[in-house]
Amino acid sequence: MNMRVIVLFLGIIMISSTISVSSSEALLPVNLPDQSQAPSHVRVIEGENIIAYARALYTSLDDPSNHEVPTSDPHDGVAKLFLTRTDGTFGCSGTLTDDKQHIITAAHCVADNNGNYILTSGSATFEGNFESITISLDPSNSLSHPDYDGDFIKGNDIAILKLATTAPIQIPGIPHATSGSVVGDIINKSGYGLSGFLSTGTDSSTYPFGTERNGQNKYDAFADTMYTALGLTSGEDFNPEAIYQFDSDDGNSPHDAFGFFFGISDLGLGNNEVMSASGDSGGPAILNGELVGVTSYGISLEFSRGAPPRTSDCTTEGKSPILDSSCGEFAGDTRVSYYADWIATVLNTVNDTESPIISSINVDASSTTATITWTTDEPATSLVDYGTDNTYGSSVSDTSYVISHSIELTGLSSSTNYHFMVTSVDTSNNSASSSDGQFTTTSPPTLESIIVSPDNSSITEGSTQQFTVTGTYSDGTSQVLTDVTWSSSLTTIATIDVNGLATGVTVGSTTITANSGGRVDSTNLDVTAASEEPTISSVSSITYSTHGGKDNSKHLSITITIINDFADPVSGASVSIDLFRDGNSVGTGTATTATDGTVTFSLKNASAGNYTTTISNVTAAGLTWDGITPPNSFTK
Repeated sequence: MNMRVIVLFLGIIMISSTISVSSSEALLPVNLPDQSQAPSHVRVIEGENIIAYARALYTSLDDPSNHEVPTSDPHDGVAKLFLTRTDGTFGCSGTLTDDKQHIITAAHCVADNNGNYILTSGSATFEGNFESITISLDPSNSLSHPDYDGDFIKGNDIAILKLATTAPIQIPGIPHATSGSVVGDIINKSGYGLSGFLSTGTDSSTYPFGTERNGQNKYDAFADTMYTALGLTSGEDFNPEAIYQFDSDDGNSPHDAFGFFFGISDLGLGNNEVMSASGDSGGPAILNGELVGVTSYGISLEFSRGAPPRTSDCTTEGKSPILDSSCGEFAGDTRVSYYADWIATVLNTVNDTESPIISSINVDASSTTATITWTTDEPATSLVDYGTDNTYGSSVSDTSYVISHSIELTGLSSSTNYHFMVTSVDTSNNSASSSDGQFTTTSPPTLESIIVSPDNSSITEGSTQQFTVTGTYSDGTSQVLTDVTWSSSLTTIATIDVNGLATGVTVGSTTITANSGGRVDSTNLDVTAASEEPTISSVSSITYSTHGGKDNSKHLSITITIINDFADPVSGASVSIDLFRDGNSVGTGTATTATDGTVTFSLKNASAGNYTTTISNVTAAGLTWDGITPPNSFTK
């Protein structure tokens, strides 16, 4: 083994020989199967002279067989996840908790780019010194961190998935760290991502998603070091000390990314050093038998101002786009101990017998709708039963597990008193309901005025104009009205149908009036004569003349005049002719008419004989040629 493991990003950013990148160079990696893709969200941070690109991770790239996990390994508790979300199916990795009922993974594996939890189904597969075991997931009792918003930089990229059944005893659960920092420690990384060789990039056909591999790396620093250098503010832009960062070293000082950028030098662990890869998202970093980190994202840096202080020998010619060790790259893992309290709260819901506490119920009612909001002290579902008495009879629900609840009731009657009750059920199926509440819908707003559009319009005889009416109500709202009675004061000038479509009849003016709900508005409509436009071009004359020449062979001129069907000359028309002498062709030509509609063709030193001209084509804007060549003849 003389090559080390590197990282490949989804929608990869290629680093050039001068460590320079532009967003237009973002590419999707080739041959990446759908089930191993992660979300394509990218966070870009621009510092004084450095830009950082952070993405959801996805390859171990020295000989992959050197990194395959043997049986009877503590990493048997690492799960291969197939996750079906509302936007597709993805492959990730995860870790079985020591209660054997949950999987800890990355939030971006189950949430969209805005942090919304969108897992609909899935499974966790475990492989080791036992037959492969697959257990279904329980999406309704799984959740991502409530503060995860799709931004890896902020942190919170952690999720806990509930297994539909408890994992059997032969699959070892892995306890998670509850305190302390492991910056500077060597950790064991594991996952089911794609793989391949450094010289050629990933090879999904030979090393597809689904084989567990591992290796080592050292946590160089908290992500705070990089974030601060990029001008981000701790506590505002990111959670302090919530993310471990590390690079991929190959033993050569110029390739030590942390040493080069931040002065934290370490030449690495040789061939056993790995970076996370496509499909490793959510996989574990383990130290002393404890889960200390969760694979989250990768970062590439570029210099944005001035020449970089060094050059790079990384290239991508003839291979898949990859980040080469000579460029320097970084990765971030979610620090598990930072989220220990949240993990404990979620895992303890297995034995949770406490119902959620409902508070802050509020109703915002209009004449036909009402929005009911409330909060609970833990994630729970939302249900509102409602009706005109306390037996209710109707309901609206949302099965999402949230703390802030909002349900909209529609189709209500105005000026009516309604009863309602809210209910929330937590992830352990504990239910809580409010007491009976009441609200009254408002009276419907009254129509105060209407306006006809367009105002003072004009159409030609035979053409149409669509009129509309906008009504303004007592509550300040407005809308286009359909219940309108239309009329025209002079139907001999223009008519108007029940839908407000007016048709010009003859020249004159009429008043268009709209009436809706007793409110009236009018506007003037003028009808003008329809303008007539010429449509046909024709040849009005073909004349011949002779002039000049030598040896009694004068030049022959053929003048052609083009007019339209109003007998006006047509300028700018393209005219093509064929000229014959004694029935034999002596030439062709094409020319354009002048402002008087004429065009002249000449035959120099014309021989004696009988000449005739055939018009082969006339092209004029807006006009159609009638195709007729008038009779013509000239004997010289």
